[in-house]
Amino acid sequence: MNDFNLKKFLIENKITRNSNLFEADDFEFTDIDKDLAAKLNIKELIVGDIITPDMWDQNKIKGQKLDDWFGKPIQIQWIEDYKFDDGSIEFEVGLKIKDLDWDWELDYLNDLLKPEYKIVVPDNLDEQDDDFEFTDADKDLANQLELENNLKKTFLKLWDKQITDEYLPLVNTGDVIYKGLDEVLKDPELKEKTFNDAYDRIVDEDFESEEERYDYFQGSVMDEVDFNIMAEFAPQLAKNLLTAGFEYDSDEDLWILPDTNQFSSYGIIWDVWGIDYDTNIRETIGRYLKNAAQALD
Repeated sequence: MNDFNLKKFLIENKITRNSNLFEADDFEFTDIDKDLAAKLNIKELIVGDIITPDMWDQNKIKGQKLDDWFGKPIQIQWIEDYKFDDGSIEFEVGLKIKDLDWDWELDYLNDLLKPEYKIVVPDNLDEQDDDFEFTDADKDLANQLELENNLKKTFLKLWDKQITDEYLPLVNTGDVIYKGLDEVLKDPELKEKTFNDAYDRIVDEDFESEEERYDYFQGSVMDEVDFNIMAEFAPQLAKNLLTAGFEYDSDEDLWILPDTNQFSSYGIIWDVWGIDYDTNIRETIGRYLKNAAQALD
């Protein structure tokens, strides 16, 4: 499959962008075609690759009670074949788990992986270096992946709590200024960006202890949740305020109600918006709203 040349195939079969591949009545998408198509989306894993917890089928992992075994990044150490007297061959995979090498049946591991991943037997199996070494660089990568995996678990708990405590109650009020907030909260890319922003704050920093690193990360997550949600929602919030009867003076950055009450963008976040942020967060979000309102002019 890795040697398939799409360009050569198209030329030899005289297929262009205007070709109708389905004009032949006897065209059939066979089981072989389906198997080949499925393999195009599979990431093949070889000796030296690292399997991270998200690559396992968690339902099968839990069913086999392997959570504690496969809950951290694991590197494939080696693959060996065992030939039996009847001519059959069985492949074994060496994984380093808890600083020990363990043998696992290849088919068993592949069954535990998600469909898009597969451990494959190398063509040069007999030429593998028996002295494969888990280098310092490998250890650093494994430690980094383990750290990221643990931080993601922490992040998801904090994200869910902050969304539930602070933002979901606004969605259920029916107030026009919160229109569209629910769609922002459902955006998976926003969640991923928020994690990355919080992670970037700590990944290259030196801390006296891992406890200090986690404490700083948790504080960063809480800030980044607010920053990212409101940065994305600010343009809709500006429109919602206009719908609610506010007029906006871009020269003075003033939101004016019919009863002559006036608020700066910072004041909207302080007095009208329904969350009690820390001052520095409120100032940043106020700037988001100001920029979004002035962009409407």
